[in-house]
Amino acid sequence: MRSSNMAAFAGIACAGFLLSGCGDKSSTEPSYADLSGRYTGNVAGVSNNVVIAGVFALIMTQSGAATSGTSEMNGFIGSGSAAPAFAVPGVAKGAVGSGVDPSFTVSLTSNACPTHTMTFAGTYQSANKRLVLNGTVEIYASGTCAVSYSCPATLLLMK
Repeated sequence: MRSSNMAAFAGIACAGFLLSGCGDKSSTEPSYADLSGRYTGNVAGVSNNVVIAGVFALIMTQSGAATSGTSEMNGFIGSGSAAPAFAVPGVAKGAVGSGVDPSFTVSLTSNACPTHTMTFAGTYQSANKRLVLNGTVEIYASGTCAVSYSCPATLLLMK
């Protein structure tokens, strides 16, 4: 009788080990940091000996590796009280790499000048929820959409 109980216990134990592995399937899906939200930061540069200074905002939603949303850049060209203001609202489309501190690339298309796109690439720092992006800031002439000012810039955008 004791041997039949041991055999039954051994059978239950083995079945338990076999069943525990049945639902354990490793996922091959990449994981993406959630970049959804509003990011803001300062933008500054010099183009043709003229200072460009302003505030940059990026508002995004995310689905998997793809982001979409809007961008807004507002500021002044030059210095002093007579410095002309600029505003560059646009559409933002991006791609997020997988992992904890992923790469991120975003293309910004101006609403007023849809033939112009600025592209920024860099990383998302998960610990402090910050985007660090490098690219070229462009300011377009009203009416003609010619690039009036252009300068390389690093954007530090905080959530």
